[in-house]
Amino acid sequence: MELKKKKSFLKKFSLNSIIERNFIVSIDGSDTSEYAFDLVQENFLAEKDQLSAFYIFNSQKDSSFNYKNKKEIIMSKYKDKIESLNNPFIEFLTEDKTSAIHPLEQTHTLALKKKSNFLICGFTGMKGPRGDNMELTKGIDYLLRNCTVPFVLIKDKTIRKERKDEKYRWLCVIDTESQNNQKAFQAFLPLIETEKDEVTILCMMKNEYQNDFYEDIFTDICKENNIFNYTYETMLIEKNIALIINKKINFDENPYDFVILLNNRSHYSSELEKSNNFSILGNSKCNICVFNQ
Repeated sequence: MELKKKKSFLKKFSLNSIIERNFIVSIDGSDTSEYAFDLVQENFLAEKDQLSAFYIFNSQKDSSFNYKNKKEIIMSKYKDKIESLNNPFIEFLTEDKTSAIHPLEQTHTLALKKKSNFLICGFTGMKGPRGDNMELTKGIDYLLRNCTVPFVLIKDKTIRKERKDEKYRWLCVIDTESQNNQKAFQAFLPLIETEKDEVTILCMMKNEYQNDFYEDIFTDICKENNIFNYTYETMLIEKNIALIINKKINFDENPYDFVILLNNRSHYSSELEKSNNFSILGNSKCNICVFNQ
């Protein structure tokens, strides 16, 4: 459905709840880590937004790392990159790895300390048998279980200027078995360009007779945040939710750039919930935005 534009002044991003945004990006030697930094800096950063690039090195193992992952190489690369940007609101922070704690746990701790609005990290792959997308790395598993900051897993650099009409496509998935689905959408509203971006709300229904009360809720949210290019869709869950979502994400003629998911940490121990989360995060080709509740 298409919403009418209001005549009032429109901000570039939907910032009804957050005026100045604070991003923290987890840095390492991977390509997806660099994608994460570049994506935020080039596509999301607005005037007076704060961006902290946080690199955790391992002083005990650094000598055994390959050239690309050595401390001095990574530090030099990002210091030069940030210096060239000449933006006083972008900083480069470093910290030695703390005992057996995963770097993303340290990053989450800093995000809380700095009151970050978003934690951004590169998708760091899988553990377990090769090609087994049902097992995530310890870091992402930690975020799904414990992160209290909305976080984005970056798989693709996703440059806005290279997209048609310079717009991003967002897919927000609603599982009617979960409550407060709108919280995930509201958490990532400050990343959506109100006049350009295309938003699809996909409501997963168990049967055609199920009462859907979310359409009015999301329509009101979009109106309040001046999002004009918005559609609401429903889809019956015929088999596994993850299979349906992955098919829509990966095989749509006009691919999505970001998918927004609500993760119920209280249900995380459930094998079905865990299987759905792992499959979507592991198999989706686009970037994943996760809000834990």
